[in-house]
Amino acid sequence: MEYQAHIYWTDDKSYKLAMDMKKILISLGCRIGPLNDSVIPHNYSATYHNRVKNVVERYLSNNHADLSILIHEKDNSPTQSTNLDIKWIGTPIV
Repeated sequence: MEYQAHIYWTDDKSYKLAMDMKKILISLGCRIGPLNDSVIPHNYSATYHNRVKNVVERYLSNNHADLSILIHEKDNSPTQSTNLDIKWIGTPIV
């Protein structure tokens, strides 16, 4: 099973934190998706396996500062809905 975390930032300070976090997420075994800076808040995704889920999510919880992070199970279907079984770390974006 795989999971995705979407890391959102809104300004230069939170952008730097998101980019520093990206390096750590890679070292924890995450695959990083492309930056999506065409929308605000900007974001990227980090995909990770169940075997590192606890480590990745503990890191995100302990280090999110002012970032908003959406976590959900990844089902790889073209019509995947992230409305079920989602978890926010930080302030949810509505």
